[in-house]
Amino acid sequence: MYRAVVALGILFLALILRSPVVAISPLLHQIQADLGLSAGEAGMLTTLPVACFGLFSPLAPLLARRIGIELTLFLAIATITAGFAVRLVPSTAALFAGTLIAGVAIAIGNVLVPALIKRDFPRNGGTMTSAYVVALTLGPSLAAGLTIPIQRHFGWDWRAALFVWIAVPIATLIVWLPQLRTVHRIDTGPHISFGAMLRSPLAWYVTLFMGFQSLGFYTTIAWLPSFFIAHGVEAAAAGGLLSLANVVSLPVVLIVPLLAARMRDQVPLVWAMGACYLVGLGGLLLDPVPLAVFWVIVLGAAQASTISLAISFIMARSPDGAHAAQLSSMSQGIGYTMAAFGPFLFGLLRDVSGGYAVPMIALICTIVPLIAVGIRAAQPVFVSVARAAA
Repeated sequence: MYRAVVALGILFLALILRSPVVAISPLLHQIQADLGLSAGEAGMLTTLPVACFGLFSPLAPLLARRIGIELTLFLAIATITAGFAVRLVPSTAALFAGTLIAGVAIAIGNVLVPALIKRDFPRNGGTMTSAYVVALTLGPSLAAGLTIPIQRHFGWDWRAALFVWIAVPIATLIVWLPQLRTVHRIDTGPHISFGAMLRSPLAWYVTLFMGFQSLGFYTTIAWLPSFFIAHGVEAAAAGGLLSLANVVSLPVVLIVPLLAARMRDQVPLVWAMGACYLVGLGGLLLDPVPLAVFWVIVLGAAQASTISLAISFIMARSPDGAHAAQLSSMSQGIGYTMAAFGPFLFGLLRDVSGGYAVPMIALICTIVPLIAVGIRAAQPVFVSVARAAA
């Protein structure tokens, strides 16, 4: 019964770890026009929370050790809810402030959920990881595909269209309440501290893989609708294409963690992911509109594979929950700091070059290091073993 409650809480929490960021993307052109933002400034709306993921991830193990992982996650959910509420205030500052508040809380959830899975589901971690990543993908899919239709149906402005998604974190708070009856503190000794992880080459490969995959994901969700709108696609259809990328990824994120858990190493999955990424982004660069659906499907499969592998690497390379918490903290703290530059630099390159070709080429170039570090992260050893060997 306890594991069923934990599993339900994890799935609801996963739904809100991406949607506060993704819900902005279909509305980005409206926000730009209403507030008079440049492309670079608009890109900051998706860059800001990702920067929070990087800056505040190291706090998660510290809070979980002091007050327990369950209470820490409950407070994170409550803070995400508050972030949604602040964004309803009609000012540019409130929009950025609410996004910042939600970003800090999401950083905590990002780090602790893999550790929770490693702790409570040691024998069927692949299955639980699959379910977690499916929910993690479903949240953005719903936000990307339904935000514009909901806005048009009710005749709301973009702030009200963002605020409607507060219903999901409120439901998550309710689902999480039974877990507050227990307190589990993460016990991390000096041998598995954040500093010890920084000395592990394998931890760095996992971290860089998380960074490059997150950079590609958040840059795509920030600019894909605007990219299609610039090529003549209607706004609702552009948001639908972003949603399609997430919907298509659902079977992929269900299968990849299961395959990864059964493989001695995950190198074949890394190569397959890289090929899909190259085809999807290359197609969008060369001939975006006629085959838009196909390119988006391939790109969605690539991104689903990368996030699935990134989370699988955290747990597969960790011998226990304490190691998983610290590796998750390092990989997401440093990885998301890398990723935070993606949407902003993409928008900046678009402003400077006057089009999307240059930023798309730059994004394609990140595939090479993504594959390179992925191959090294796929090696079948634990971070503690790698650190000791170093």
